[in-house]
Amino acid sequence: MILTMSIGCDGKLNLILNTIRVSINYCKKIIIVDSGNWIINPNVEQILTSISDKIVYVKNITSELNFQVTSYNMIYDLIEDDECFIYLDADERLSKNTMRDWNYITDYIQCNKYNIGLIVGMSHIDKWKNFDEDKMFEIEDSLLFKKPIIVKKCKDVRVAYSSNHCSFTDNDKHLYISKINKSSPYFYTHLKTSFQNFHGVILCSHNNMEHICVESTNSYYKDIKSLNIKHGLNTNNDLVKYIMINNDFPDEILDYYDTCINSDNNQISYYYPNWSKWIRKMKTGIDVPFNNLIDNLVYYCNESIYCNKTCCNYDDIQL
Repeated sequence: MILTMSIGCDGKLNLILNTIRVSINYCKKIIIVDSGNWIINPNVEQILTSISDKIVYVKNITSELNFQVTSYNMIYDLIEDDECFIYLDADERLSKNTMRDWNYITDYIQCNKYNIGLIVGMSHIDKWKNFDEDKMFEIEDSLLFKKPIIVKKCKDVRVAYSSNHCSFTDNDKHLYISKINKSSPYFYTHLKTSFQNFHGVILCSHNNMEHICVESTNSYYKDIKSLNIKHGLNTNNDLVKYIMINNDFPDEILDYYDTCINSDNNQISYYYPNWSKWIRKMKTGIDVPFNNLIDNLVYYCNESIYCNKTCCNYDDIQL
């Protein structure tokens, strides 16, 4: 299996390390494209490549808002023609059965003349983390979140970019494979704490709120974008660099995020005020591990989720 992953400035190195730990015996190669973790972890390349010679580390220094396109293309360029690979974000992890049956899965996809496999993602956001994987067969397919992450490199596959989301696509011809084995479902887990959920959304949307399906005509969209531009926060890397350099975040922006609770848009009224509360808490150094903002931010970005269920059991490793 060829496993490819991307990691960014949201600081999820510990999640990547655990994924490598449970996956490496199933992999012949692991490709990691870093679009910003190097900002907060200058030694990240050494940390990752010292684990195994199977690991290929690539740095993406693109500062454009659609930096994800560059990361996807960098991964694709490192894959041989007709090879199949899996693509995961830093906070996603394949189940044991999916890795174990990799050859069966890819053979099944290709025998059915498809180049991309859709697989179910099961959320591990705090209170939702303790699901029973066998219950997946009882859930209607239309109610399950699916993502095209199993890919065969060929002339028909391309990188698609829409509303700040990237994916590999073959003209939307994707084969759903999560339930082809009736004895065990195939899926990946989406690993987030509540703070990581808020932080990830803010990083991806603070200057491009189409990411959370907010129209550019929305007054909050315009105000948030203007405030971030005013303070030089044009990209997510800019936001993290600001916190690192100043060990602070502009109160003017946080004050406005507090008012977002009054928005009639559920995305805005949920994510922005909650993120502001977390950042204010970290700034105070009260009831948090450290007395400065950047150390607290890195700590909470790297906090891991352990659910002690079969979905996170990898033979002799239980996460």
